[in-house]
Amino acid sequence: MRFLNHICLLLAILTVLESQAQVDGKYYLDQGLKYYNTKNYTAAIDQFRRSLSADSNQNEAYHLLASSYMQLKKWSEARKIIQTGLSHNNDDLGLYWLLGESELQEGHFEEALKSYHRIQKTTGETGPAKKADLEKRLGQCYTQLGTRALEGKEKKEALLHMYIRREERR
Repeated sequence: MRFLNHICLLLAILTVLESQAQVDGKYYLDQGLKYYNTKNYTAAIDQFRRSLSADSNQNEAYHLLASSYMQLKKWSEARKIIQTGLSHNNDDLGLYWLLGESELQEGHFEEALKSYHRIQKTTGETGPAKKADLEKRLGQCYTQLGTRALEGKEKKEALLHMYIRREERR
């Protein structure tokens, strides 16, 4: 009987600690959002990291942390955070949008295409992005891939990218 009482007490303590972590995570998320809204991205990053340390299942914290890094043009750091967020929630189309944006900024056009196509395929259109924004990003990727292929004297590949670009505009 004593053993059962100890188990119940332990479970109660763990429940309290877990709920405290969620409260702490929310507190740091709110603090980070205040910094983010005032464009103090460095301070926001610290708070969002604390939030995720307290509760790693906060999708909003992953979005805001990655966005903060992107505002500072720290694309690879943003991608690492996005990948971690996707490991917790692989269906988060907002994180795929941010992943595509960071890949596009770093010139990883084929990888960006995969992210944007994932959004398009999953939702039939755009999910978190507007259809026009998604089409614009797809066009940028195909145009850049076509330009790269032309520079490398790979005319067949360049024409293929330009053709895909034209077909997606229709």
